[in-house]
Amino acid sequence: MGLVYAQHFRTSNPTDGSAPASRNSSVSSKSSRSAISSLYSPKSSVSSGSSSSPPQASQNYPSTRILRCRQCHNHICLSSLIISDNFNGSLGPAYFVSKVLNVKLAKAREFKRMKTGRYEVKVIDCKQCDCSIGWKYLYSEEDKEKYKEGRFVVERALLEEVEM
Repeated sequence: MGLVYAQHFRTSNPTDGSAPASRNSSVSSKSSRSAISSLYSPKSSVSSGSSSSPPQASQNYPSTRILRCRQCHNHICLSSLIISDNFNGSLGPAYFVSKVLNVKLAKAREFKRMKTGRYEVKVIDCKQCDCSIGWKYLYSEEDKEKYKEGRFVVERALLEEVEM
């Protein structure tokens, strides 16, 4: 699909506090190469048969899973952004997530009465197939439910989780 996650999930360099460098920056390229080469350099405490072989992905890197639209396979959310899997949507079990991508917000605001109170929400649709997959919380009347504002509920029945 060729999606660029970096534009949605930016990180800055914690050592100097600067913004991320552009893709074509030679400084970024050199620092990236040195960071990558340090991953593959042999450690003194680890003895291996060959010092030039890269580490096994399953041993050193966590697997990345994504939630995608069940209908068109459009990427919607990284599984690491799931805040809770104990939410209910209109169709049953749902995920409460901090960020989504490749979705369109409805123009109209709606008020929904739920078990935990009344909320102002906007429906979110898959950008590729226009399937309604959940909603975004805009406002909560209850103070103890304010943590939901600006976050999303996506229906499990309309998504599938796959290894990336």
